Parts: sequence; C-alpha cells; structure tokens
Amino acid sequence: MSIKTFVPIGLIVVCSALVFFVRPHYVEGRIGLGITALLTLVALQLTSGTSLPDVDYLMMIDKVYLLAYLFIIVSLTRVVATSWHGTDPNAEAAISRADRIWVAILITAYLAANAIVAWLALRVA
Repeated sequence: MSIKTFVPIGLIVVCSALVFFVRPHYVEGRIGLGITALLTLVALQLTSGTSLPDVDYLMMIDKVYLLAYLFIIVSLTRVVATSWHGTDPNAEAAISRADRIWVAILITAYLAANAIVAWLALRVA
C-alpha cells in the first residue's frame, strides 16, 4: 500500500516543485502547473479515500496529504507573489535565483515534516 500511495503523492509534489524551474515570464504556465498538481492530488485523495475506514481523527495518510497540499499552496503563493515582476527582464534573473532557494527550503521542510509524521505514527503504533 505504501508504494501505491506515497510514490504518487511524491511525484505530484515533485511536479509541483517544477513551477520554480519555469521562467518567471511564463506566469500562466507556472500557475497552470501548480493548479494541475493540486487537482491531481485532490483526485488521488478522493480515489484512495474510498478504501479507508471513516474515522473522526486524522490518520497518517491524511497528514501526508495535508503536507502535500501545503507544499502546493506555498508554491502557488510564491508564483503569484512574483508574477507582477515576471515581465521585467532585470527582475527575472533575481526571481529565478530566489526560486531555487525557495524550492530547496520547501522540499527540505516537506521531507522533514513527512519524516516527523512517520516517526510519530510509528512511535504510537
């Protein structure tokens, strides 16, 4: 189950991280990539949720999905925040450099948060 669940979530997060590698000039493409990742994650969660029991608390997989949603939302927020600079050729290089830093920080935080969620789930079990 873990490969069928966690690998697709990881791939969606990686695809969402690609918004940081698209030139800032292409705002529509960057936003489209992030929205597509978001919709794909929603569809994956809806289809995988049908085989899980209905409980009143958050399971580990719910927390992993929430972290993926947070990653995508922060990525989209960064794209929107820099979108009004995207047509300025002088700002494009600075935005691209800052985006590389953002993606490194976000991926590190995402992986660390998932490790904490997994550790806490294994500690309780």
